[in-house]
Amino acid sequence: METKRRVLVADDSAITITIAIARGILRSAGYEVLTAADGLAAMNLALRQVPDLIIADVEMPEMTGLQLIRLLKGDPRTQSIPVLILSGHTEQYEQFWGRETGADDYVLKPFSPETLLGRVAMLLERHAAGPRSRPSPDMADTSPAEALERINASLERRLFALTVIQDITELAATTHGERNMVAALLERLSRLLDFTAAVVSLAQGGHTYLLVRRAIHPAAVESLQASVGSALPAPDGPRPAPALLGGMDLIAASAASGAPALLLLPLRVSGQVLGGLGIAREAERPFREPEREILDLVAGQAGLVLDHARLEEVERAHADALRRQADELRLMNEQLAAVSVTDGLTGLYNRRYLDQRLTEEVARARRYGLRLACLMVDIDHFKQMNDRFGHQQGDQVLRATADVLRTTARTSDVVGRYGGEEFCVLAPGADTTAGVILAERIRAGVSERAFSFGDQTVRVTVSVGVAECRGDSTPEGLIAEADRALFAAKTAGRDRVCSAPDAAATPRQHAGGASG
Repeated sequence: METKRRVLVADDSAITITIAIARGILRSAGYEVLTAADGLAAMNLALRQVPDLIIADVEMPEMTGLQLIRLLKGDPRTQSIPVLILSGHTEQYEQFWGRETGADDYVLKPFSPETLLGRVAMLLERHAAGPRSRPSPDMADTSPAEALERINASLERRLFALTVIQDITELAATTHGERNMVAALLERLSRLLDFTAAVVSLAQGGHTYLLVRRAIHPAAVESLQASVGSALPAPDGPRPAPALLGGMDLIAASAASGAPALLLLPLRVSGQVLGGLGIAREAERPFREPEREILDLVAGQAGLVLDHARLEEVERAHADALRRQADELRLMNEQLAAVSVTDGLTGLYNRRYLDQRLTEEVARARRYGLRLACLMVDIDHFKQMNDRFGHQQGDQVLRATADVLRTTARTSDVVGRYGGEEFCVLAPGADTTAGVILAERIRAGVSERAFSFGDQTVRVTVSVGVAECRGDSTPEGLIAEADRALFAAKTAGRDRVCSAPDAAATPRQHAGGASG
């Protein structure tokens, strides 16, 4: 004969139609029904009869349904019995709090027979394989004072656990880096448990961290490390040397030897083993079950904050890599930009960039009434020098001339190679007089250079033409004026400076032509 499943119904409305309907529905379905008019009576009846399921109302005298659930779930003899809340409270937060307290399901009044029986059958099936304590018909009843004391103890344990969890969870916002996180975790653990040494080993990266708080024998440290590491997957390569977080001077052969008392737990995140946590102390002081429960509580949260620290480091490394790539790309772009505006032989600006800046500077000078001088510089007799000594020596002269221009011009000046042996200097803010002074410094600087070509020493000179931007000047017109001044300097004997007012109105002839 099949044994009937036993259901205990706790409801202060034992003489009302609600409980009568519930009892009738359950009995009609073949269940054995026990009833209790309040939570305290339900707790005592549950200990004596050990039902397969308890249905409890929220509002009851002596003890509420939520207090009853705390008692049931806090007692090893009744904690595996499923509890169904039967209540008229429809607020969402009430249902949430009922489940957080420990209820397995929640049915609202009024209810249909199908709803009640469906929930009851589901809970009984889900908990069919759960352990059951034996009935205790002769046990003494729990008094209201005893029940209140147990409820308070349960709440105190819960508050303690929540405080520990919050304390460790806050590390995720205040501590950065794997090493710092492990050190902070072990510091928190030292407030809760008395231990001699602690080890944290992590599966990813194979890092091991060791903290020693009191004198310990090296063999005990090795035993602790080996015990923690044995529970982890084998690393791809050799594990890095343990990182000592403190107490290295406390590891001494003079400390008491012998196998220490160990307490080991895995660090898990989403079911995956992140690492292992182990603590050790003297063998004569073994760890007790409450201490294991505390370590279990800490280990559960430690896995989360360590994983957070690991992901933070991964993100930081990724961000650093992106920054390096961005810096490299920016440098490459700067180099490409420099190459696009630089003359390859002399390192000065090229003709394309000079034309661009000439247009900009002339427009700015005209718009704001600013001064702008333009210098055209040409190496004298450069073609004959090339023909006589060769192009490599000619290139040497071009580079040396460019160096004089670079070091003589102001930082605000734009210096470039205009073409062949000709150079151009744009001097913002300079009038004709200032332009001539700059040109004379350039001419003198070049003439002081001496070149050794074989057994001969050669000196080089330049001619310079200076023009000033006027209110009606155009970029082409300014270059043409400087060219005419350069031609005048060539005609006057070279190695000299002429300005546009001194230049004859002769059409431009190439200063670097056959005569140079």
